[in-house]
Amino acid sequence: MANIERLVEKKKVAPLIRIMKKGNKSARIEAIHALGRVKDASGFSELVFYLNDPDTEIRRAVAEALGSLGDGHAKAHLDYAMYKEDDPVTRETMHQAMLSIKDY
Repeated sequence: MANIERLVEKKKVAPLIRIMKKGNKSARIEAIHALGRVKDASGFSELVFYLNDPDTEIRRAVAEALGSLGDGHAKAHLDYAMYKEDDPVTRETMHQAMLSIKDY
């Protein structure tokens, strides 16, 4: 989506969060990945909340975005989400995201 890329370029976090919350599934996933690319801490708590989304694809995208953000505080959230996760692919995605985050 060209619109999302413009938001990333301008580091507009609030509209990306709105899309993540209210868009269709593909737009939500794209907005989630975009939040990881923006690397702005204001999107962190919103992303963490969606580690509990009922959709496994959303949870995977959130884990990838948190890994991209690189915020050391995400490790605890990912670890807990990984512990509760039933889907093995999502669990592995969370594990890989944790490995990509430097210790704080």
